[in-house]
Amino acid sequence: MTDAPVPFAPMHISTDAFPVHRRLAMWREIYGRTIAKFDIEPINDTPFRAGVTLRSLPGLGVAAGHRSDSHYRMTRELATKSADNLIFAVVTNGVGIISQRGREATIGVGEALLMSATEPSICTLHSGGRFLTLSVPRDAISPMVVEAGSMLVRPISKHSEALRLLTSYLGIVNEADKLCDPELQRLAVTHIHDLLASALGATQDAAILVEGRGIRSARL
Repeated sequence: MTDAPVPFAPMHISTDAFPVHRRLAMWREIYGRTIAKFDIEPINDTPFRAGVTLRSLPGLGVAAGHRSDSHYRMTRELATKSADNLIFAVVTNGVGIISQRGREATIGVGEALLMSATEPSICTLHSGGRFLTLSVPRDAISPMVVEAGSMLVRPISKHSEALRLLTSYLGIVNEADKLCDPELQRLAVTHIHDLLASALGATQDAAILVEGRGIRSARL
């Protein structure tokens, strides 16, 4: 007996659905504390707005959204409640400033970086911030890259071919309202893992594998 496939159907959450006077409080509780494990602090007096679309597959979580200028803080307490995942964040509009492990990096449109979901961090997004993030199990990616720890909070250029292929592939996959076939799910996750490893710096053996698998498929 096999597990039922997980539908790759989107879940939308938006402050537009909340009472105006409760938007920040409800976003903090529903998205910040329950889903993403962040404390949320606006950085100006602009009326708070945010929205996110979440999708889930075995071995992969995808989030795309927007938010008012704010700090998203993962405290040490919240980090202990997070799964042992790596978070790959891409800025699709605005400017992001990310701090973790005593490092700080600023990334602009089309740039990306890697974070650990189990360590304290601060993510600041401003100037009409929009984002795309991937959450993947650490043990699924670490064996494929030269040194995942050394890549944390290191900006990846928007000119990286692997990063461009990854974001393009995600755009195609995200257009599907559902992706229920378990074989297609497995294939999509494998390709995304391949492209992510390539963007981070794949090992020699993994580079050969992903070139003929995920990268080739994304190019097609």
